[in-house]
Amino acid sequence: MKKKIDLHTHTNYSDGDFSPKELIKLAQSRNINVLSITDHDSFDGYLNSKKLKLPKDFEIVPGLEISSSLNGKEVHLLGYFFDPEADILQNQLEEIKAKRLLRAKKIIKKLNSSGVKIDIEQVKKIAGNSAICRPHIAHAMVNSGIVKNYYIAFKKFLRDDGPADVKKDNISSIKAITVIHKAKGLVFIAHPVLLKDSEIEQLLPAVDGIETIHPLHNKYKERKYKNYCKRYSLLESGGSDFHSKKRGDLKNLGKFTLPERKFNSIKERRHELYDE
Repeated sequence: MKKKIDLHTHTNYSDGDFSPKELIKLAQSRNINVLSITDHDSFDGYLNSKKLKLPKDFEIVPGLEISSSLNGKEVHLLGYFFDPEADILQNQLEEIKAKRLLRAKKIIKKLNSSGVKIDIEQVKKIAGNSAICRPHIAHAMVNSGIVKNYYIAFKKFLRDDGPADVKKDNISSIKAITVIHKAKGLVFIAHPVLLKDSEIEQLLPAVDGIETIHPLHNKYKERKYKNYCKRYSLLESGGSDFHSKKRGDLKNLGKFTLPERKFNSIKERRHELYDE
């Protein structure tokens, strides 16, 4: 039986709504048997999933989605099959976490100035051990009765260039790629449709592959990214980018999957590069 593979999902360890256990159960209900939890700037969701009792035919792939900056533009990179115990990766994520906390405090200060009364402790409680991101602040606003839902929080306050906008202080894309490589992982450009062709082409010599399969990609875009991979001898990844039912992601889980031969190519490349 062919494997059904999703290499791009999120849990409540970043900006998803489901715990790793809940996400895995949902994935199994969609006949997915290879899953990567790729939380933003954290692999804690992956570590949590490894503590669960899983069926023998269900595989969890080490993953994360790291935020980076290329010429002032935010670029998301997907890392797979890295060593979670690598100091260089752990230290980098701790640095990102500290920067996220500082950003959250600045956002809350702006919200307070606009009459929105929440504090950092409320947000920390929601975020737990995860790097704090805007959805955690939005949920604190919902919990406090300031807004009815997450979307209103973003529309009124937290959106890019909104009243409480504070730009991320991301590490450079090249540094992020280097860190993952030094942790013996492979790096892919996430949802390249959000980037200009010139930005993608700038990254191609440094990455291992491109996320060709994604809900935002139409057939034309998917074909273009596949051609990039052929031209530069790069690998392909793909997945649903699942976060929550609220975002309408449920229809994508199990629909946007990576062919098994493409997944095997990723594992083979990882083995060739790093396994002794």
